[in-house]
Amino acid sequence: MAGLATAAAGLPLLSRMTVHTPYAGILLAGLLLLALGISLTLSGATVAAVDDVPADRAGLAAGVVNTAIETGPTLGVAGALFAFAAVLVAVALRKKGEIT
Repeated sequence: MAGLATAAAGLPLLSRMTVHTPYAGILLAGLLLLALGISLTLSGATVAAVDDVPADRAGLAAGVVNTAIETGPTLGVAGALFAFAAVLVAVALRKKGEIT
C-alpha cells in the first residue's frame, strides 16, 4: 500500500509539468516519487508471488510475475485504445447517419 501511495503522490507533480518546467524542480521530484513507489510495489508483488512456491520452481514463478508486469500495461493500453477508437468510429457513423 505504501508503494502505491508513493507512486500516486508523484503523479500530481508530473501533471503540473509544462514545456518550460526545469528538470531539477517538479519533474525530478515527481519522477523520483513515481520510481520509488513502483519499485516498492513491484518488489513486494514478486516476493508475494514467489513466497509459497517450492524452491525448484521459484525462478519460473518470478518469470511469470515479471512477464505479467511487462505485458499487463501493454494489454491495458491496447484495450483502452481499442475502446476509444470504437467510440470515435461510432460517433463518426452516427454523424453520417449510418447508425442510430
